[in-house]
Amino acid sequence: MTREEAGLSLELDKICSEITATKEITKRQLKILKKQSKESLKNLYSGVYKRFESGRGIDELELNILNKIQSIVREVGESPKANLQFESEPKTDVEQCCREFYNMMFNLHDSSLIRSKLVAGTDMWSVLLDDYYGSVMEADKSFASVAPVLFRTEMTALRMELFTFALGCSKKVNTDKFTIPASFFTRSYLEEKGKLDIFNIMAEYNQAIARSAVMDANLKQYSGSMGNARVIFVNDLRSRMALKWVQEYVGDRPDPTEESQAQKIGCINMVANRLGADIEREDGVVVKSLCVRLAARLGCDVSLNSEALFRLSAILYGLYKGAEEYLESVDLRR
Repeated sequence: MTREEAGLSLELDKICSEITATKEITKRQLKILKKQSKESLKNLYSGVYKRFESGRGIDELELNILNKIQSIVREVGESPKANLQFESEPKTDVEQCCREFYNMMFNLHDSSLIRSKLVAGTDMWSVLLDDYYGSVMEADKSFASVAPVLFRTEMTALRMELFTFALGCSKKVNTDKFTIPASFFTRSYLEEKGKLDIFNIMAEYNQAIARSAVMDANLKQYSGSMGNARVIFVNDLRSRMALKWVQEYVGDRPDPTEESQAQKIGCINMVANRLGADIEREDGVVVKSLCVRLAARLGCDVSLNSEALFRLSAILYGLYKGAEEYLESVDLRR
């Protein structure tokens, strides 16, 4: 595709070529892009997308770049969802959305997917995990005692839990029409892949998220009249919504076994447990709670130094934001 066909200026065409070659957006490029019109950024997005797509498909790094360009469009004052029809946003259902995100993690390729395809043989999640592990170990040498395979399992479960948490927090897709089917699908997906152990670990982190909603910055449960009122409110909300969802999504349906009904109820309870939790709270209580649980499950408890804990916290928050960006990039059918 030529510069003229893409509708790009010489400057933006150069940036387009640089981005597609390096799969990065530098500070210099970012400074230039933020001064462009929305129409120019739309053309840049289209140009980058088509150059990525002309290869062997769009991988996770490339998808992140496309998401960043969309974010720049939002920063100039208008949501691309309102006026721009990005080519990577065909309508999809929540199960397909989840499958694609999870497939990116497990380095699986499904030719039936509408959107991005992984480059064959590229396990980007493993690459990221190696970077995360090295970063924490650099801050605290004692982290070397943690088995990399254990770290991978725990972080995979955490990323999937943070993805479903982001789904429930999203202003766009936070209704039970998406969150409950997503929870059902997540369990069935992991069962299909022979990885139900990961779902069970997700439940551990789900409990950490649940507790964070009634905790202060020091991870102590709220107390006093105001604190107790908050605890009662959150517990009542979760109980009422869980009962409502069980009646709606399980009810008297003739499931094959009582076990399958119990599994569905368990999935519903995980969605309910996330109600009231807010990862954007200034005191960072959600990330702190998850970090403490992760450290304990890795066997290093909270003996890690402050820099290592900070890096773990930054990694977890980054995983949530990555899930949030991914969800912003899809157009889910209602």
